[in-house]
Amino acid sequence: MKKEKYKNFPLIKTFTAKEGNTYLYDGRANIFLCLSPKESDTISRYLSLNESSEEEVHVNLSSDDTDFIKKLQRNNVLVPGTPDSRVNTEEDNIERIWQQAMNDAVPKKVTLELTNACNLRCRYCPYTIHEENGNGKAHGTTALSAESGKSGIKNYFNSYVNIFGNVPSQYREYYLKRNPPAIGFYGGEALLQFGLMKELSRYARALPWEKYGIPNEKVMFHITTNGTLLTEEKLHFLIQNNFSLTISYDGPPEENDKNRVFKDGKGTGQKIEEVLSMIRRISESYLLNNVQIQAVLAPNYDHTAVDSYFRNRTIGESIGGVKQLNYIEFSDYRNEHKQDKQLQEFDIKRNIQELHNAGLRGSELYKSLVRQPLVRSWLKFIYTILQKTATTPSTYSNYFNSCFASRANYFVDTRGNLHLCERTDFSKPIGNVADGINESIVKQMYADYFRIINRKECRSCWAGHFCTLCMATLIKDGKIVPPNTHICNNIREAVSKQIQDLLFIKEYYPEILECMEDMYEQTNDITVNGFKAFIEEIGVS
Repeated sequence: MKKEKYKNFPLIKTFTAKEGNTYLYDGRANIFLCLSPKESDTISRYLSLNESSEEEVHVNLSSDDTDFIKKLQRNNVLVPGTPDSRVNTEEDNIERIWQQAMNDAVPKKVTLELTNACNLRCRYCPYTIHEENGNGKAHGTTALSAESGKSGIKNYFNSYVNIFGNVPSQYREYYLKRNPPAIGFYGGEALLQFGLMKELSRYARALPWEKYGIPNEKVMFHITTNGTLLTEEKLHFLIQNNFSLTISYDGPPEENDKNRVFKDGKGTGQKIEEVLSMIRRISESYLLNNVQIQAVLAPNYDHTAVDSYFRNRTIGESIGGVKQLNYIEFSDYRNEHKQDKQLQEFDIKRNIQELHNAGLRGSELYKSLVRQPLVRSWLKFIYTILQKTATTPSTYSNYFNSCFASRANYFVDTRGNLHLCERTDFSKPIGNVADGINESIVKQMYADYFRIINRKECRSCWAGHFCTLCMATLIKDGKIVPPNTHICNNIREAVSKQIQDLLFIKEYYPEILECMEDMYEQTNDITVNGFKAFIEEIGVS
C-alpha cells in the first residue's frame, strides 16, 4: 500500500512493519488495524479509486471487497472526509468540563516561581532569548512574596483535600502512593531564594494534612535547579526534608558548556561535576534515590559523547550516578527551524536488534533498557502513542490534548498571578492567589482553544490524537493562537517515526512492550473516577 496522504481520506495513514505486514491507522477511529495482504490490496485500491471518480469504485471492486469496506465503515473506520468537529464547543460542554475539573480532577501539583532572576544565561533558554529580543517572558529581578507563596500553597491544600475526600477510604493509601500532594519550587534559579523556599516548605508541612487522613510525610517537595548554587548547607536541608532534586545538566563540560553558561559566558560543567561529587560525599543514598539529571538534546551536542559520559558516571545500576537521567527534547525558541540531525537519525531498531540477538528476556531485558537513557527516553514517546490509541474504534469525536485547566497543575508567578503551568509564556493569567481561579477566564480559554483545534487544519490531521500542542503551549502575548505550520509538520514526522518503531517492536520483539508497561506505568491519575476504575481493574484491596 502506498504511504501517500489521500486527499479524500486525510485521517488515514498506512505503515509497513518489519515482516511486511501493513497497518492502517485511522485518525477518526483512533485505531490501528493489521491487514492481511488481501485486505491491504482491497483498501489500497479503494483509497486510490476514491481519488479519481466514484463510478470506478464499483467497477474495480468485487462484491466481497465492497462488503468488507462497508463493514469497516459501519464501525467508523475508513470514513471519507473529516469530522465536522473535533470537540464540542458549546457552552454546556465547556461547563461540563469545568465541573468535572472542580469535582473529579486530581490536583497533581502547584509550582511556585520563587524568582525570575537567574545566574546563568543558557543559550537555548527562552528567558535568555526573550531578554535579548526585548519581548516575552525574560529574566528579571522580582521574587515571590512569602504571603503570596503561602496563599498559593493554601489554595492547593484546599483543592487537594477536597478531592481526596472523594476517594474511598479503603483505597486512600494506594491513591497517596500514586498521587501524593506535590509542591514544586521553580525559577529563574530557585536557589537564589533559598530562605524563602525554606519558609514556604515549612509552612506547607505545617498545614493540617493529617486532619484529612493524609500523613504529613506524604507531602512531596521538588526543586528544579541549575545546581551551581548548591552548597552543603542547602543540601542538608534538602536531605532532611526529603526533597526531590532535579539538576539541569547536559553532559561532559565540553558539550554542556556550548549552551549552559554563566552571565559572563563561562561554562557551568566543571561546577556541576563538583556539586555532584559533593552530594555523593555527603549522602550517596540521597544521590541515588532523590536526585535526577535533566539533559537537553540540543542540536549542537555530540549525543554519542554525552551518552558515553553519563554511562561512565554510572554507580551500580544508576546511570549517570543519580536516581534517573532524563533526556528531553530541544525546543527551538529562536524559531530558526533547527532540528537535531543526530536525533532524527537515531535508529532504535538497531538497539532492539542487538538486544534480541543477545537473547535477553524478562528482568535482564528490562535492566538493559533502563541502562540506556536515550533508548528509554525514545521508548517513552512510543509508549505514549500506545497509551493514546483506542482498542476499539471511536464512534464520536470530542477530544482535546490538554489537562484540566487550572486544576491538574497550576503555576504561581513572582507577582502572585496564577497560570496553567510553567509551559505558558505567562502572558495570560487565570487568576491570582488572593482571589483564586477566575472561572470566566478559564472557560473562555477553553472556548478559544476549542475553536483552534476545530479548524480544518486540525480536523484533517491524521496525528491529532498524538498532538503535543496543549492549551498552555499555544498561549502567546495574551492570546491562544494557532501553531506554526512547521511545528505541526515536525510533530507529524516525529509521530510517524514513533509509530514505525512501535510496530517494529510489536513484530520483532514484543517482550519490550511488557517492559514498557513496567517502565512507564502511570503514577499520576487524571481523575478520581479514573483512579477508581484502574484499581477495580487490577483488583487492589
